[in-house]
Amino acid sequence: MIETYLRKYGNYLNKLYNRKHIFISSFPKSGSTFLHNYLKEVTGFQESFYIKSFDQTEQDIYLPNLISSIKKNTVTYQHCRATKSNINTLNFFNIKPIVLTRSIHSCITSLYTHMEIEPENTWWPMAFIGQDYYQKSEQEKLDFIIDMFTPWYLNFYVSWKEYEKNNNSILWLDYSAIKKENIESTLEQIISYYKINNHVIDKNKNIDCYDKIKLNSRFRGDIKKMTLDNNQNDRIQGFLNHYPSTDFDSIL
Repeated sequence: MIETYLRKYGNYLNKLYNRKHIFISSFPKSGSTFLHNYLKEVTGFQESFYIKSFDQTEQDIYLPNLISSIKKNTVTYQHCRATKSNINTLNFFNIKPIVLTRSIHSCITSLYTHMEIEPENTWWPMAFIGQDYYQKSEQEKLDFIIDMFTPWYLNFYVSWKEYEKNNNSILWLDYSAIKKENIESTLEQIISYYKINNHVIDKNKNIDCYDKIKLNSRFRGDIKKMTLDNNQNDRIQGFLNHYPSTDFDSIL
């Protein structure tokens, strides 16, 4: 009963306001912050977040926040999986997802760098980080991230792959899509996917704003880049082996 009501309510609001909603569901450390900020600049759409709070609930869509943004053109990014609840909520309002990914190995090492700079006991939606983590060696920290975060990444990826199997529309993008030489093509894909009128796009800002927006600039510095050893790569592969029918080529 409630789902039928929400679907009718969503259709009513869509017809009433006729707005566009760009929704990016992304791997953490896949460039989603950059893509989100870039799209805000070139479209003039407003920033919106469909989450209740920035903590462990970040992977769930919070319906009241979505409803409150329906009157305006919006750009949203969120690290959410294709759960039944999230999919139903998007479908109620006919919002199509962009799914942004990156090599799982690069995500792991980038997470390590990110976590070295963030204050201790910072929340993470993918796994709980206790005080013990900060006492570990570099390699032990990488092992921890592989063991605790890789299952979340695969849960995310496989859930969207299963969603796509049911003839649902997804625009898949990867980290290379936000490189300077690819960004114009990426913008064209997004405009076509959401049927956005070209007249709302400020193409004069396209490359100009690209150069002004830093890729997580606050995380650039003297932290050394980490690499995974053969044993760590094998452990990641072990997680992938649990899904033998899923094609992981795009995130390797």
